[in-house]
Order: sequence, then structure tokens, then C-alpha cells
Amino acid sequence: MPETYESNDFIAQHTPPSAVTRKFRVSAHVPVGKLPRIGPNSAQLDTGCGFDYGRLTALLWPSLDYVQVDAHGAIVTS
Repeated sequence: MPETYESNDFIAQHTPPSAVTRKFRVSAHVPVGKLPRIGPNSAQLDTGCGFDYGRLTALLWPSLDYVQVDAHGAIVTS
């Protein structure tokens, strides 16, 4: 993935963008715990999938819902 991907509605980056924008911001590569941080203007999705205890998180756009799987590929329900 390039360092930044931008569309008319959102910006996706490895790290949280530092510039103020009206677009929805999505970032990863900065661990935030087992649950993603999703707010009205941004989402931080790094939930530790590179570790045995981590989860892989996918953001569903534009609903801002998310799905997760654990390190074994099982869907996380809570």
C-alpha cells in the first residue's frame, strides 16, 4: 500500500494524518488495543494482528461498522 491513499471521501494512511481535513481519516500501524478507535471523523484500526493475541480489523465504509478475526482466523463476536 502506498503511504497515503485518498479519495473524495476519505484518506487512508499508515499513521494518523497531522493535517486538518474534512475527509474521514483512516490509519493503522499505531496499535490501539483489541478494539479499533472509530469516531465521527476518523478511525484507527491497528488491533495487533501481527501478535499472537492480536486481531485483524476491517472497517466497513461508509457504515463505520467493523469486523475482526483473531490470530487463527476465527471471527470475533465481542
